[in-house]
Amino acid sequence: MSKRLYQLPPFPRLRNLAMSTVGTLRALVLRLVLAPVSWQIRQQLSRLPVVGGLGSIPSRAGSLPRVLDTILPQVERLHLFLHGYESVPPEVIRPGVVVHLAPASDPYRTAGKFFGLAQEPQPCIYCTFDDDILYGDGHVARLRAALIRYSGRALVGIHSASFRPSTGSYLHRQVTRHFTRGLWVDQLADEIGTGTGAFVSSVLPVDPTTWPHGFMDDLMMAIEAEARGVPRVAVARPKGSLTALGRHQPDSIYAKVRQDDSAQTEQMQRLLHLTRRNLLFHH
Repeated sequence: MSKRLYQLPPFPRLRNLAMSTVGTLRALVLRLVLAPVSWQIRQQLSRLPVVGGLGSIPSRAGSLPRVLDTILPQVERLHLFLHGYESVPPEVIRPGVVVHLAPASDPYRTAGKFFGLAQEPQPCIYCTFDDDILYGDGHVARLRAALIRYSGRALVGIHSASFRPSTGSYLHRQVTRHFTRGLWVDQLADEIGTGTGAFVSSVLPVDPTTWPHGFMDDLMMAIEAEARGVPRVAVARPKGSLTALGRHQPDSIYAKVRQDDSAQTEQMQRLLHLTRRNLLFHH
């Protein structure tokens, strides 16, 4: 019987602590590796415009104006993808909002928050949002600072997950750092929650219409990043920096995943295979 080179502690809390410690150390190593990057590159990053992307579904129309109130002061412009709306709600017609009205059959499907990437001809810092989260003051500045800290070569975010090195399904192996909780230091992760993420558009020029699944943005972005050698970083923040407007809504993707995560498990295995291949290649 073959043995693993390492063994995580047997108890769930100890396992999670061990994974958090490893993630923290990996993030510190990443910063050391990127430290020699020139001052000019960091200055270039600091001058990039900050653009947002938000996808919304009709059942969230009532809370959408509140969400916009928290986002718009933090970005130069916001691409608002109204997926399945029959018309544009007048409350969302505001300065700085670029509205895209899309039928339910649109090829972007639930990945409408990325639609704005194709509308931005020049590099930018692209921040992605969800329509059921309130974003506290300083959220975008925190993500922007993290991107500069990692020289633009990272997908950063507040909500994140890592996968235990064991057998089992997507949800069974997932260890989540929820966006409502604090995190005292940056940690490397496997997956960033795209409702809380940011990246440099020229580093991750993704096209969601090519993705095999249009309802698992977090995993698809993780795979896109790993394929390009771009690490995912959970960013340090105080507790309560973001506020959830609802938990486990019946129309949420998470509710569907809880019923059947077989498709997510397949893509998780694809991500972990890419990660192992990259580790072998770089070592």
